Amino acid sequence: MESLAMALAISVKHIEARGREAEYDDDIRALEDIAAHLQLTAPDVRNAVMEAFRQLDAPELIDELGLQMHND
Repeated sequence: MESLAMALAISVKHIEARGREAEYDDDIRALEDIAAHLQLTAPDVRNAVMEAFRQLDAPELIDELGLQMHND
């Protein structure tokens, strides 16, 4: 649960700090940090995150964030 909380905190912090002229590289770094923390969550948490992406019609993000390959 700590890793999920950290991933959420990173995403909120990034969105809050993001200016209109934010750099694309900063977005990529934030997504990589979020993905790394999501990959460390328990399988049931990863499954819940993957289901959330499916419900949002964004299943491609499951693979892009490396969640499926780390699903125990």
